[in-house]
Amino acid sequence: MKLLLLEDDEFTATAAVTCVEPLWPGTVRWVKSLNHARQILSGPHYVALFVSDLQVPDGNGLTLLKEARERDWLTFTSTCIITGIADRHRVARAKELQVDHFMVKPLNVEFLARLVQMVCDNICSMNEQTQGMGASVEPLWSAIANLQQDHHLESNLVQIQRRALAQGCHSLAQAIHSMLAYLRMRLVDPHEMRRALEALSQHAQFLIHFPMAHST
Repeated sequence: MKLLLLEDDEFTATAAVTCVEPLWPGTVRWVKSLNHARQILSGPHYVALFVSDLQVPDGNGLTLLKEARERDWLTFTSTCIITGIADRHRVARAKELQVDHFMVKPLNVEFLARLVQMVCDNICSMNEQTQGMGASVEPLWSAIANLQQDHHLESNLVQIQRRALAQGCHSLAQAIHSMLAYLRMRLVDPHEMRRALEALSQHAQFLIHFPMAHST
C-alpha cells in the first residue's frame, strides 16, 4: 500500500516525506518525474494516496491524472494536487479529473497530516467491518504470507481476492486487483512483484491492527 509523491522540488518533497512517513502504514515513494510516477501507477502496487505537483520538468501532473483515470489506475485512490499558482482554470481542470484535494504552496504539513489520517480512515471504511474484523483478515494474511512467485501465483491471488470480497475486505481485494493486472502484462519484474507481495502482507496487517488502535 503506497503513498506516491510526485514532486521535483527537493525542499517541498523532503518536508512532505518527513511529515507523512511516521503516519503512513505502508510505503512512501517520492519520485521527480511523470515517467517514474507512471511506472508506479501502472505497476503491481496499490497506491492509496497520490500527491502530485502540478508542473514537473517532463510534463503536467494533470496530464498524468487524465491518463491514469482513462487506464483505470486510480480506482480507490485518493488524489491531491499541489501547485504554486491556483488559478480558476487549473482548479476547474482538476475537478474535471476528479481530484479530491488541492493544495497551494508553500506546503501545509498540517493539512497533509490530516489528509493521511483521512485516507487511512477511508481505507478502513472501504471494508465492511464488524467487531471481529481483525480476526477475519488474519487467515487472508496467512495465505498472503505463504504465496510463492511460481506458476500458481495468479490462481492463488484470484482465490484470495474472492475470499477478501466475500469477507468485505474491499481495499485488500483492490490491492490484489492491481497485482493481477500487472501479472497479466507481458513484462513482469520479479523484484517488483516480490516487493508488491510484501506490501500486500503489510496491507493485511494494517487491516488487522489499525481498527483496534483507532478505536482506543
